[in-house]
Amino acid sequence: MLLTVLCTPLTMPKAQAYDVPKSIPQGWQGVLQFGGQATLGVSRTTSLSAATKLSYARGRWESLLTAAMLRSDARIEVDRRDAEGEPVVDVSGNPVTDLVNSRTSDRRFIGVEPKWYMTPRYYLFSVLDYETNEPGNIEHASRQIAGVGYKLWASKADFFSAGVGYGNKRLKPIDGGTIEGGIGYVGMRFVRQLNDKMKFDAELDSDFGSDNRSTAMELGLSWILREPVSLKLKYEARTYKVLTNPLNPLDEEVDAVMTFNIEVDY
Repeated sequence: MLLTVLCTPLTMPKAQAYDVPKSIPQGWQGVLQFGGQATLGVSRTTSLSAATKLSYARGRWESLLTAAMLRSDARIEVDRRDAEGEPVVDVSGNPVTDLVNSRTSDRRFIGVEPKWYMTPRYYLFSVLDYETNEPGNIEHASRQIAGVGYKLWASKADFFSAGVGYGNKRLKPIDGGTIEGGIGYVGMRFVRQLNDKMKFDAELDSDFGSDNRSTAMELGLSWILREPVSLKLKYEARTYKVLTNPLNPLDEEVDAVMTFNIEVDY
């Protein structure tokens, strides 16, 4: 699907492709997302997510505030066993089971990214963010990054941007100790308006250069139900390690979730 989307030709004339729009959106813009999922049976899982992106543009300045929350729980029935390790049964001879609860994710994230456009396409940026996720062994983590980026416009709704930078990251794991040091940074975002109802977007955020690294990817497909409300299918994947098999979407080192979201533009 991704290759199909990327290969879809733009609706505007080729000669005008990726010209800077005459009127880049100014002032305040924002998006709210709410999503969730649940599975029932022997294994039961629930997931709730919420996110907002609030941007402000004026002249050469553009700022983006991002806040996100993801909470996932898993419950599974396991056979009860006695001190000798034998299954426990009731008076009717049926196995006795216990319901085990586990919090698999409790992520809280907030970040600010101001930009200053040197030209209509080149910009300087900084990233300041903070996150917690105790089930993911993160008591708290923070980054301070500065860099340079490039934004390739097709229209107000179609664009590709990429930035590289350098900064510092500090991580305090739940299991003790503190990791801190310099990091390199790569961030990318691609947005394409497929038609008057559908939009595809992809984001990559990665820092590297020390034992304290992370890579996050997000893919989304939105369908406008009725302005300003859309239905969005979103896939998020995150890892804090070097993947041994990066082509495997089921790699146990990847924390991934797919949700249906209600998205509101305001």
